[in-house]
Amino acid sequence: LLVEDAVETLLAWGSALREGRLLVLFTEQFGSDPFGMMNQVLRHVGLPSYNWPDAVRVPNSTRWTYCLATSKSVAPKRKLSAAWEAALRLAYTPVIRRFKEALPCLHAPWREAAGEHAGEAADNKDTGAHEELRRKMCP
Repeated sequence: LLVEDAVETLLAWGSALREGRLLVLFTEQFGSDPFGMMNQVLRHVGLPSYNWPDAVRVPNSTRWTYCLATSKSVAPKRKLSAAWEAALRLAYTPVIRRFKEALPCLHAPWREAAGEHAGEAADNKDTGAHEELRRKMCP
């Protein structure tokens, strides 16, 4: 989810869907296991896994393509500066903590900022809705 408060978004979707109908994945999985992740989506919607026969990994990248000669994915990826990475981690640490506290079973892969300036976890407002979401998402 590309939103600031993923817990609130999941609460909204979770209340609209039956148990087991909502699949939460993390974008980090695209880089580490894209085929496994896509097969997880396929299985979740009741389709068989696929073996993705012709995809090739872009050299020195976490990206995949079907044709290196014509792919725009071969352009080098610009790395975020250490200062920007630290600033973003610091800004999102309260949101990350809130997510991890609300849904520990999902094992969010996000690192938190360290140190006294990392901020406090946002007020989790752990209501009956949160417990219902946990029941649906954390069997």
